[in-house]
Amino acid sequence: MRVIERLPKLTAAQKEKQTRAILEILSIPYEDWENIQRIAQLVGGDWGMEVEIGMPGEGSHFNPDENRIQLDPLHLADPERLRQAEFVAAHEGGHRAISRSPLVLGMTEEKIEELYSQLGFAFGDNSLEDPADNNWWSKKYEGLGETVQGIYDKMLEKDGAVLASAEVNELITQLGYPPRFALFGSELIRYWHQHRFSENLPAEVHAALERVKEAADRYYATIPGRHPTEKEVRAAAQKRLTIFHDKIWPEMKKLIELDKRDEELRQAVIQNELKLEDWLKEILDRIMQETGKRTAGQIEEESKKTAAQLRRDAQALREAAKKYESGS
Repeated sequence: MRVIERLPKLTAAQKEKQTRAILEILSIPYEDWENIQRIAQLVGGDWGMEVEIGMPGEGSHFNPDENRIQLDPLHLADPERLRQAEFVAAHEGGHRAISRSPLVLGMTEEKIEELYSQLGFAFGDNSLEDPADNNWWSKKYEGLGETVQGIYDKMLEKDGAVLASAEVNELITQLGYPPRFALFGSELIRYWHQHRFSENLPAEVHAALERVKEAADRYYATIPGRHPTEKEVRAAAQKRLTIFHDKIWPEMKKLIELDKRDEELRQAVIQNELKLEDWLKEILDRIMQETGKRTAGQIEEESKKTAAQLRRDAQALREAAKKYESGS
């Protein structure tokens, strides 16, 4: 994954102790771990690159700034752990070989901040970069590449499956549902693997995917040769980033705006319902307090006014929903 997290610094002795403790808990032989390290270094073409085991749940990723791969032990603890672990090691090694940070590609720090601070940009970029990475290393190392089909068959077994970063998964948990842009990014991976989209997607998501699928195909195919020079690697990486930024990100950004409007409307409805509940309670409490001072006719009139206001607020909400659905 391209998303990088800054990790705490440990001494070599502390890293070794932590690694052995985690491997022991997961019943992974140390020799298997050494083999996994070698696979990542082989595919990455860098025998001096650090390959470390992290803490469970932190994710697996390549950190280009520190030239280091961290592997999530949960990825190694799969029931078919050697196959899974070899895939993850080769995948992250592939990022070392052909993925380059936008800073290395010449993008200014200000532009990087502007783009990657936007919700969904890094996720969308990674949803395309992962397949391109897999295309490169699985062709160069065919023996390792045999695992790709099975791994993604399992991950995409269910239509509408969301393959998201930790950040996006956290957002999904908060919302209680996957936003459109998360489905869009996940379906780009499905399209690469199965050359189709899930059925019953939201219409606007499916339409956006149809508009970008040719650009996505170009992205996946824009990889260097088996033994590229650094110049060739950077040239291909630059072309991929340009394809995403110019052809795919604009469609994804539209879906993010729809997601934001959706959530704003939902929150407005919730707040209005709470306001109405409080207001109704206040009216009823006042009526109860003044029942002895009012006639039945006065109480009935008060109730009619309350009901009329509730109807007006309900109508306002319906009109807001219609306006949202029409896209205006």
